[in-house]
Amino acid sequence: MKVYVDISVFTEDASVGWVSGTINVPIVPEIGDIVNLGVSKEGHIEEPLVALAHLKVTDRIITVDSETAIALTLDDLTLATRDDAEKVMTYFESRYGLTPNRPDD
Repeated sequence: MKVYVDISVFTEDASVGWVSGTINVPIVPEIGDIVNLGVSKEGHIEEPLVALAHLKVTDRIITVDSETAIALTLDDLTLATRDDAEKVMTYFESRYGLTPNRPDD
């Protein structure tokens, strides 16, 4: 099932941007569920910067008359450095097709 996700990306002292788009999930997560985006379905760590992050579903929006009926807001992701944050946004883009949005662009 396809769901729309939105994840804000920060460092300790600044906003880097956010990633958004649709991902495939086996079931629709509920508020409070954890979505693991750094580990493959076989359990292999694909992106260490994300693998240990527990991205909890904070909001679940049901959209009427939309291709993607469910939109999820996930916990903010805070990385140690801007370079780490950029790597994570690039990973989300290449692995899941999510669109990186940077306020500086």
